[in-house]
Amino acid sequence: MTDNSLVGKRLWNYPDFLARAFYQDQSTRTIATASWPVLADPHGLGPIIHPRMEQQFAGLHNVIVRDGETLGYERIDAEIASIATAALRQKGFDAGFVYFGEIDDAGHIFGLAGDEYRDAIRRVDTHVKKVLSEVSRRSDELGEDWLVVITTDHGHLDEGGHGGTTDRERESWIITWSPHRELPEWPEEIAPHELAELMLVERRTLR
Repeated sequence: MTDNSLVGKRLWNYPDFLARAFYQDQSTRTIATASWPVLADPHGLGPIIHPRMEQQFAGLHNVIVRDGETLGYERIDAEIASIATAALRQKGFDAGFVYFGEIDDAGHIFGLAGDEYRDAIRRVDTHVKKVLSEVSRRSDELGEDWLVVITTDHGHLDEGGHGGTTDRERESWIITWSPHRELPEWPEEIAPHELAELMLVERRTLR
């Protein structure tokens, strides 16, 4: 699998982080909410995140997808932020995946030097702050132990475009944040397939 067409995919052979978290502890409640349908919509090219219908029927897994490709990521990312914060205000979840697509879309179309890219970063930053505010509230009021991991799936060239094999396009970054707990000491370089395992190890230490 080398591009977003997902040709040659073997996704069922590679469980996502939420699936692995559930099978680590089958009382785990998970949620996936995304503005790019390929990530979680079982009727499209994906899904990259397994639907796990039995867990959905049991109320242990929730999948909420919106179509930023068709309706625009600026609008749909705002909906995703509201969905994630609403879930946190209600019963919450033990492991979650939240995807905002506007920065990626702006980088592909406009490149990294223009106002469009910076404006997209500011808007998504606002969405992230909204979600983290609810995480902090739950941690303070309910005594929950949270670790938030923020990353992206690839880098960009300054001029934008889509696809490529340069180091800048293949590299990414990781940010960890927690309201109270000590942050993990992870290696400076992490291969994409290693991140889920690192998070699962940390999850075993959460209260």
